Amino acid sequence: MKDGSKVLFKYHQLKSTIAKELDWSDINVVIFVSTGRTGTHFMSHFFNNNFEKSFGIHEPDINIYDLNINYLKGKIQHNQTIKMLDMFRKEVHETIREKGAQNYIESNLELSFLIPVLKKYFPKFKVVHVVRNAKDVVRSYYSREAYGKWVGWVPFMSEKDPRDRLNARIFPEDPYFEKWNSLDRFSKICWYWSKYNNIIDKYLSKEVDSIRVTFEDLFKKQNLSVWNQMIDFCELSDFQKNDLDIIQYLQQSRSNEVKTFKIGKYPEWTEEQKSIFKETCGDTMKRFGYEI
Repeated sequence: MKDGSKVLFKYHQLKSTIAKELDWSDINVVIFVSTGRTGTHFMSHFFNNNFEKSFGIHEPDINIYDLNINYLKGKIQHNQTIKMLDMFRKEVHETIREKGAQNYIESNLELSFLIPVLKKYFPKFKVVHVVRNAKDVVRSYYSREAYGKWVGWVPFMSEKDPRDRLNARIFPEDPYFEKWNSLDRFSKICWYWSKYNNIIDKYLSKEVDSIRVTFEDLFKKQNLSVWNQMIDFCELSDFQKNDLDIIQYLQQSRSNEVKTFKIGKYPEWTEEQKSIFKETCGDTMKRFGYEI
């Protein structure tokens, strides 16, 4: 972890010891998780604006990033993680109460590694896992920049990236553990997509009420049956605008899309890049129903 993040995380750990326990017992909670670059920014607005008894939000607290990665690393225990969740979601909880909402929807890739804690933290808890074709996610992330207070905008997962990203050095058993530091940025992003989805998939196989949908069904094919399946899964019965025209209209509000790409589409990749991609993402792609 970068030194600044390490200090901030220690501060939040200390501060969380006085956090008040929040009561979620009467709130239906649905968390959208993914690798990112999957349209989940749109989801929070969709549910927030079209369901009267629901409150939706996208990544309400950036500080939860370090909690997510530190829990995965085993550097923070369950009880303290709960205290930090109480601290980080205090304002959200107050807003839910003020609005009289019965349903809370949060889209946040930075909750992905906390699923084992969240299923105990929220009494009424569901997860929607949004998967997108790795060919598009890798291209998007390769063209994406991350912001750091002291470094400005830098390429995502580059050496100057200020975030403590998911990486193979966390997992001694990973085949890329020893050679991680020698990988180029393209290879690391390919690994990132595969590992991130596999971790989510592992957590969701352990008695978590969940559903998996694809970005392509939601936003490219605009498959109404998948939209309705997802809405039914979330148990949100007050939605009446479930025709394709309305869904298409609502989708126009999607934001956070990459406007300029720094790498072409898959057919334009070099043979070396395609080989790296197949080796790193191939098995996971097939398991999620994508063709290589």
